[in-house]
Amino acid sequence: MSPETLESTVQSAPVRTGFQSLFFRIFKFFGSLNLAIFVLLSLMAVFATGTFVESAHGRETADLLVYRSPFFYALLMLLAINLTASALDRWPWQKKHIGFVITHLGIILILVG
Repeated sequence: MSPETLESTVQSAPVRTGFQSLFFRIFKFFGSLNLAIFVLLSLMAVFATGTFVESAHGRETADLLVYRSPFFYALLMLLAINLTASALDRWPWQKKHIGFVITHLGIILILVG
């Protein structure tokens, strides 16, 4: 990278105050791929646990212990937040983002339903 390019990049970068910087870092965390992978792997583990509990003790027990637990709802909420932040991170959307945005909104609608 040439010094002129580096200088123009540094000059065009927005200056953030302490609160804006903190908000930006939190927003980036909630929209990150690392969080998405963690949430999806956690959901996979919860679904596997729910399957084993259901086969051993019945549907009602699995509903009570796994699928209607606060932890499960928290994971689903975290997934919805992650999908929303990920879609908003690409704002303003361009024509090439249509499939990405529609997919993420569709998953969010499924979670709400």
